[in-house]
Amino acid sequence: MNRNLADLAAAIPKEMRKGMPQINQQSLQLLVTGISYDSRAIGPRMIFVAISGFNENGHRYIDSAIERGACAVFGEQQIVNCSVPYFRVANSRLAMAHLAAALFADPTRKLYTVGVTGTNGKTTVAHLTAALLGKEKTELISTVTNEGTAISTITTPESPHIHETAFHALQSGKENFVLEVSSIAGVLYRTALIDFDVALFTNFSRDHLDFHKSMDAYRHAKVRLARDLKPEGRVIANIDDPVGRTFLAESPAEPLSYSIANKADLMANELLLSPHGSQFVISYQDEQVRVKTRLIGRYNVYNALAAVAVGLDYGLSLTDAGARLQDIPAVAGRFEQYQTRNGAAVIIDFAHSPDALEKTLMMIKEIYRPSRLICLFGCGGESDGGKRPMMGKIAGQLADYTIITTDNPKREDPEKIIAQIEAGMARTNGEYERITDRKRAIRRAIALAAPNNIVLLAGKGHEQSQIFKDKAVAYNDYQFLVDAALIVESPRPRGRSYE
Repeated sequence: MNRNLADLAAAIPKEMRKGMPQINQQSLQLLVTGISYDSRAIGPRMIFVAISGFNENGHRYIDSAIERGACAVFGEQQIVNCSVPYFRVANSRLAMAHLAAALFADPTRKLYTVGVTGTNGKTTVAHLTAALLGKEKTELISTVTNEGTAISTITTPESPHIHETAFHALQSGKENFVLEVSSIAGVLYRTALIDFDVALFTNFSRDHLDFHKSMDAYRHAKVRLARDLKPEGRVIANIDDPVGRTFLAESPAEPLSYSIANKADLMANELLLSPHGSQFVISYQDEQVRVKTRLIGRYNVYNALAAVAVGLDYGLSLTDAGARLQDIPAVAGRFEQYQTRNGAAVIIDFAHSPDALEKTLMMIKEIYRPSRLICLFGCGGESDGGKRPMMGKIAGQLADYTIITTDNPKREDPEKIIAQIEAGMARTNGEYERITDRKRAIRRAIALAAPNNIVLLAGKGHEQSQIFKDKAVAYNDYQFLVDAALIVESPRPRGRSYE
């Protein structure tokens, strides 16, 4: 990772250059140690990229970055009297991706790189895929680490982090790189210049409309990963979702489809779903293999098919891929099951979109057949407000009792969010109450639960904090259950996807 400023500046395409400074030879030969868009993370001989963000304008922090040791600045705005070389570019985010790829010598070109996108299932599919490819050989970028802890509040990090992670993966001898790719990541060029070998699509439903503004724009952003894939790559999609068919059709790469309900390259049938796991038969070309997995529910059959599809592209046999699925546990915060002291069950799940909540509630009713299903959830602040009444209506229709509480209200009024959820709940005959404090709400839900009842704690899953207007408080649903002695404690299967 020894690149000088001249090399990195040359990596910016000519059509993006809006103003190149006059630089002396000594400055051009300066070895750059890193790249950051956060002035607080800048150290000696690092490049600062000034980004005009949604809440902050990075150009305001140029002086701060220089004080911390920035050797050059790249930005979009006209700047005069900058004390270090200032490179004006057409798009700071895209320029940052070019700089990161150049600094770390395009590491993803040397790794088998898999991008997983879709509204739901990204984390599970990414972990399953990494497990099939092998722990020792695979680097994973996910919202959940292999130990089950949250690593980021965003699904896909910025481009310098991705390229640096891939670089260190190569340095440590790894051969594969699996990462979750959000729709927002593509729009903001976080995955620009990542050399994907596989683009994989799970499913599509409403989410992130606070950012994309319309379902059409959201759909277009999801399909972007497939459109940008190199022709010699492999595009994989769930064709039981109409957007999956579009994902395949708009990619120049070789397609591989998977399905439960339709004819596809890779199919699952003879499904046996139970509270203890799933069994099904996978068909591919002229082969069939019966698979047993500890994962629960129909949607996890889809997730398993997606991972097997990557395994086949990688060169695994169908038999080998199916066998490797058998002992992979659930990812932390994804349908984790525990028992209360009076014999009820508690399920922690990350379901935080209308589709995910609906599928989770329906799956519990179908597979577990509880005598009573209690649902506890809230909705995040500063996000798609339109989904709040939708989720209230879903809970009111499918749960026997609902407790509406907080999720991550951020800078929004928690009571306002709850009221919007309540508006959807009121359209049903569902019984409910509202308790703003999540801990109190959970205590109430557990107190209401009798033997053969199930309490679903939805929305936060693996998350390790609760975000309010002026602070982030350490908090995790599972840890609270343990600390409050509300469950019969057992070792948590904390995302041991590689074991």
